[in-house]
Amino acid sequence: MTLRDLILNNFVWKLISLILAMLVWWRVNNLVKTEEELALTPAANLEETETFSVPVRVLGPARNPGGFAVAPSEVTVTLRGKRDALGRVSAPNLVVYVDASFALSAKSAKLTVVVRPPAGVSVQEIKPPEVYVERM
Repeated sequence: MTLRDLILNNFVWKLISLILAMLVWWRVNNLVKTEEELALTPAANLEETETFSVPVRVLGPARNPGGFAVAPSEVTVTLRGKRDALGRVSAPNLVVYVDASFALSAKSAKLTVVVRPPAGVSVQEIKPPEVYVERM
């Protein structure tokens, strides 16, 4: 069989096979590139935010048995992190407090709210960032 007969014998079927092989190669190549791009995507793009309304606790001196009044008593905390880390966070297990261990002579003060998020989560925003604390 000559070279010409090898090429032209069943030419249509050979052409269809070549086109199908090229389409399969193109699709697999695109899938591989897409997976590589997802693996290289920065973690910041995969992060989410979630907002919680949390009561403010008061960290006071041990020698002062009296209570404290906090206004406002709740703050809104916006956290940022990966989906699985945020899924483990709930309002009751968030540590939100103000340090009221100021001098006992002060009756009231405007204090900064402190939030201690769990590992893998960061604080994006606290509203309001300060609260008024009054010694009872």
